[in-house]
Amino acid sequence: MSRPGLPYRYSSLPDGSVRLLKLIPHWDEQAQIQCSLFTCPVLVSGGTSHPFEALSYVWGIPDRTHFVCIDNCYLPITASLHAALSRLRDSFIDRILWADAICINQHDLGEGAQQIQCMATIYAKASRVLVWLGEEGSDSSLALETIHRAADKRYRLGEDDDPEHGGADAVGCRNACLLALIERPWFRRIWVRYLLL
Repeated sequence: MSRPGLPYRYSSLPDGSVRLLKLIPHWDEQAQIQCSLFTCPVLVSGGTSHPFEALSYVWGIPDRTHFVCIDNCYLPITASLHAALSRLRDSFIDRILWADAICINQHDLGEGAQQIQCMATIYAKASRVLVWLGEEGSDSSLALETIHRAADKRYRLGEDDDPEHGGADAVGCRNACLLALIERPWFRRIWVRYLLL
């Protein structure tokens, strides 16, 4: 995919504001990611003038080998963020997101330091937080199904005499799938480990 013309240039960010990403819909998951950025007073008292979802993900390999198109300009991003945005993009409706690597000017150290200090507030003000664990693996669906059932209290994790769900062999398989899921890099982030303690 060829990249659009000029590199994207950030405008300055007003005090008490964040940039939000409007992800333009497209029916083709492989199509170039088109978006725009706008500012929103999220960090001031009582403020959020626009609902948004915050994206939590692992940057992964730092090479910015992919890009998004912002107002006919390009911005390089990591493969991990590109994959997340590709999956989150709707076919018909704009989606408003906060994703640090795009919404914070990564070349402005002062802005970066200020925005990083406010990340707890940004996540708290989001209408919901989306976690991107990576592409679907062979056992991801079973692991998520196991979590959903446990949340619904349909069975206890580790129960080995559950004929409805396949007995001990099925429980061992579910537990292995869960282990594979929680060994993904997102769970190794320091703040995630802190929350899980």
